[in-house]
Amino acid sequence: METILVVDDSEPLRRLMVRALARAGFSVIDAPSAQLAITLAEKSPAPPRVLVTDLAMPGMGGEELAAHLTEINSDLRVLFTSGRAPSKKCAFLAKPFAPSDLVSRVRAMLSADEA
Repeated sequence: METILVVDDSEPLRRLMVRALARAGFSVIDAPSAQLAITLAEKSPAPPRVLVTDLAMPGMGGEELAAHLTEINSDLRVLFTSGRAPSKKCAFLAKPFAPSDLVSRVRAMLSADEA
């Protein structure tokens, strides 16, 4: 079972993402902030394979979080979510999105790793 780290400061959206990924068979680590996400990722017995994070969050944003976590785990794949397009090319899912779109994107990222 693949572990996915979901980080978003919007609790309703985060719960929706966590539920969709869990129903799809993923193990999900749920964090409302980048700081907590770092702690949870470091303590997790199974390192996350994919980070799904909002770009804009109070404190540390998604790009800084991704940079920190990929420094620790270079195999970590990152999917950014936001209501506005990112300034640089990256794996991105625009809000609002359907839970099925999230699951499809995460599966595609994991499949690309296996190819």
